[in-house]
Formats: sequence, C-alpha cells, structure tokens
Amino acid sequence: MEPRQDATLLPEITFLTQDEVRRLFAVITGKRARALFQLAYHHGLRASEVSLLQRADVHAKQGRIYIPRVKGSIAKTYPMQPEDVRLARAYLRTCDDDSPYLFISNRGIPLERRSYWDLMQTYGQRAGHGVSNWA
Repeated sequence: MEPRQDATLLPEITFLTQDEVRRLFAVITGKRARALFQLAYHHGLRASEVSLLQRADVHAKQGRIYIPRVKGSIAKTYPMQPEDVRLARAYLRTCDDDSPYLFISNRGIPLERRSYWDLMQTYGQRAGHGVSNWA
C-alpha cells in the first residue's frame, strides 16, 4: 500500500552512536548535569519525566530509583547502575535547599522540560554536533 498523496512525511528518527554518547558525556562536567543526563540516558527518561523525579525517589542504599512515567507508561522502581548511584549521591551532597524535587532550576523550581532541552542543545554543541542532532 502506498502512502496517500496528501500524507505528511514524518521526520527520520536518528539515534546517537556510542562514540557520540561518549563525546556528549565527556563535556558534561557539573554534578547536577552529570547526574541528570546519566539517569535520563540509562533509564530512557523523557524530558518531562526528569522534572517529575523527587529526591525521595532515589533509594541509594538499595541502588534503586522510583520513576514516575508519562504517556501511559507504568511508573515503577528500577535498579540503578553503580555509576548512577555514585553520581546521584555526589549531586545530592551539593544540594542545600529543601525542595522535594531531585533536579531544580536556578530559580528553585523543578527543572522544566524546556530547560532540559536547552541543556541538551548546549552540551550537544560542545560535543561538536549540530543542534538538529540532539533534539
């Protein structure tokens, strides 16, 4: 069956290669950003799911994290990789506020989806890739 003449073509979906992922993480140096992107990458989090994470969701002693999912996915507790636990602990030691949210902005509110996207664009450019590759 051929597509209708008036059908809109969807953009091609691309994925980062392992080398691109390594280069991306090489330019992320801050404790918050490192923990944020490591958790998002290892758990396949959407930008909106990152903003839902709370500090109480991280169970570092058990090496687990509760992840609230959106768009019909099931929220549940997942195991964390040792590196994720280390990064989350290092980041949490730097937090001197009483926000329940895991990742907050400079304004003290939960990190918004757009802020996460902006950070990804910034780090993508530092890693030597065009903005369109990191959206």
